[in-house]
Amino acid sequence: MLDRVASADTASATGTAARSDAPDAAFADACLAARIFACAPVAMGGIHVLGRASPVRDRWLDVAGRCRPGDAPVRRIAPSIAPARLTGGIDVAATLAKGRPVRDAGLLETLDGGWLIVAMAERMTPALAGIIARAMDSHALDGGRPARFGLIALDESDDHDEDHHLPGAIADRLGLRIRLDGIALRGAIADPGCVALPDAAAIADVAVAAPLADTVVKATAMLRGASMRAPVQAMLATRIHAAMAGRSAAEEADVAVALRLTCGAAIEAPEHADDQAETSGDGDDAPPPEPPPPAEGADRGDADEREAPEFDPDLLNDILVNAARSAGLDLQAFEKTGMTRTRGDSAAGKSGALRQGARRGRPSGLVARPPFPGARPNVTATLRTAAPWQAIRRKARGLGPWSPGEPLDVRPSDFRYTRYAHNTESTAIFAVDASGSTALERLAEAKGCVEMLLAECYVRRDQVALVAFRGAGAETLLEPTRSLVRAKRALTALPGGGPTPLAHGIKAALDLSVRAKRRGQSPLLVMLTDGKGNVALDGTQDRAGARADALDLARQSAALGIRSVIIDIARRPREGARTLAETMHADYVTLPRADAGAMSEVVASYLKAP
Repeated sequence: MLDRVASADTASATGTAARSDAPDAAFADACLAARIFACAPVAMGGIHVLGRASPVRDRWLDVAGRCRPGDAPVRRIAPSIAPARLTGGIDVAATLAKGRPVRDAGLLETLDGGWLIVAMAERMTPALAGIIARAMDSHALDGGRPARFGLIALDESDDHDEDHHLPGAIADRLGLRIRLDGIALRGAIADPGCVALPDAAAIADVAVAAPLADTVVKATAMLRGASMRAPVQAMLATRIHAAMAGRSAAEEADVAVALRLTCGAAIEAPEHADDQAETSGDGDDAPPPEPPPPAEGADRGDADEREAPEFDPDLLNDILVNAARSAGLDLQAFEKTGMTRTRGDSAAGKSGALRQGARRGRPSGLVARPPFPGARPNVTATLRTAAPWQAIRRKARGLGPWSPGEPLDVRPSDFRYTRYAHNTESTAIFAVDASGSTALERLAEAKGCVEMLLAECYVRRDQVALVAFRGAGAETLLEPTRSLVRAKRALTALPGGGPTPLAHGIKAALDLSVRAKRRGQSPLLVMLTDGKGNVALDGTQDRAGARADALDLARQSAALGIRSVIIDIARRPREGARTLAETMHADYVTLPRADAGAMSEVVASYLKAP
């Protein structure tokens, strides 16, 4: 066996773990990641630490602190910190006292060359993440002020928490990933002291052979998607690990450790054939035969060329296969595409769209005009805006320098107001085709899909509406509500059979969508239909007229900007449903042989989108 995928959890579950007082392998990896990060915090970007607050995490932070150079500053912040605290601003008191603008240094500016620890990083706002990410890229703030630092993001979310996750702008820039959940305290045995770390010159002198570099690029493409930072960070981690071991050239073990720490995959270095022959219990896996000796009289240089290469390509491929298996990737799909997106990097939250001019919510910046009628100015921000102008304004009025106790000259242009970001509620409007064509085929699956989605919307506190169209028109069975009991009762009473008044169904769903938008909600129109209508808006059974009416209403929906998705519930994809989706600017989904669970998964993905 040339490759192994191992983890501390698997070892403990199979009973092969070491003694209870032995160090945990996952914690040893976490300590190794701390030492690698301490060697090049700015170049590595930072460490993504997954794990809730616990003594184990405190012990790891203590290990990381001992690896940090003594003169490197460290700051710990909460995700609720004001952006002005990071970038700095006007010092009102000093500006008024000196009569000239005096800038208050921001936290990132004072942290130059140090470490920034963000607690509960999964709750970081997009504005805060953007400021930190920009500083990490440019290593400077506005005005050229230096801001070089490494980031430790303490992420307390779990795999089931879809509301909170580390912003993708930050996660992509963190070169190291460790997980501390599941580590027992008795296994969190730290090193007695931090080993001597290599300097930048020793790290730069480490050579990485071309086959190893190719392995790093391919593995990071599989495990971390299209990020161009991933191979650079993995190569740097490879060099650092080799330099820590005193090697001038990287080996396969260095690549395996780098991929394990930078991509978060449980990878071990492939064992060589000599070691495999001793440990393998399968007699069929015999070592490959040795090459024949060179013929007499042959040139020695040719014999050297025939020797085995320094790195076995098969063993390097084992690292790639090992990495893909540990991440649960489809190897055949990777062979075709060459790239796979990582799960969760672009996962959206469950909230609705951001509401403009909100009166409540989280602060999202300052504006010069009131964001809503009756808004009160931000006193501190207003004074900071007016302070640099006091000397000029007093001189224009013939007054001397300002002294404490005198009034300030504050003008309307100095007023600053706090802008709030508030996520609106989502209203899912289901328009179900209950006519005879679908009632005989997929109405049961459609009912099951809607019922499952109703339960999810109830958990998210979103509102749900239900429209059924059959016979001569459409009927709103359920007005927007959060009542799961009412929704289930209305769904149970959903009849089937009769003609298909598709235009009536679209019109009723549009009316509900417009009403939801007027209430400040974010509507999502979900139509479950096969796209075949035979009843026009005037009530006549005319296929051509029904089709024209449906397309007119679809164009109206596109003009209103209603977010829509059309699920073709016919057993075979219908061209009419596809044309309707294109006209409506809606997403078209075909689900051949799909059940209620498959439908609900598709629609749930749209409900989670921003």
